[in-house]
Amino acid sequence: MKLRIIIGLLVVILLGAAALSACYPPVPATSPPTLDDFYAVLKTKQFVDLTHAFEPGIPHWPGFPDEERETIYWYDEGVGTLGAGFYA
Repeated sequence: MKLRIIIGLLVVILLGAAALSACYPPVPATSPPTLDDFYAVLKTKQFVDLTHAFEPGIPHWPGFPDEERETIYWYDEGVGTLGAGFYA
């Protein structure tokens, strides 16, 4: 008895799936987009540069202190607080 119910349910599910698949046409297989495809889309877009200079006084979250700058290395001796040879 239970086996007949299970088989009946499976038949109904399979028939329902077959009926649904007949309602929707198959999706044609497409190849993945190429770099040229991406470039073609990007060429049509407008880009806006939202960067700004990083310097003392720029807007920042109040939980962080304002930026402070210090030259710790300089090309010549005596300017950087930690040494010389490059700029940091």
